[in-house]
Amino acid sequence: MRRNPDDTPITFVLAEPEPTFEEALQGWRHRTGFTQAQTAALLRVSLSTYQGWEQGRPCPTAYAVIVALYALIDDRPHTQEQTDGAPSSI
Repeated sequence: MRRNPDDTPITFVLAEPEPTFEEALQGWRHRTGFTQAQTAALLRVSLSTYQGWEQGRPCPTAYAVIVALYALIDDRPHTQEQTDGAPSSI
């Protein structure tokens, strides 16, 4: 076993794996309390497209990922009311 200069054992901490795209979407949605329909409206995609993303199929295009990330990290606060009607502008 390898040891540090002070003779203590060297320990390694394994990093948590990065979430998949679908895990990131689900996590954000659950943290914010949005429904799938509200999130789809916010991201400007159909409900069935969004549901497919959360289930890992089919993979969105790079453009869709950029639009989704922009909407999710936009510094304006998102509320559920914004998505009940027309989606807020991105």
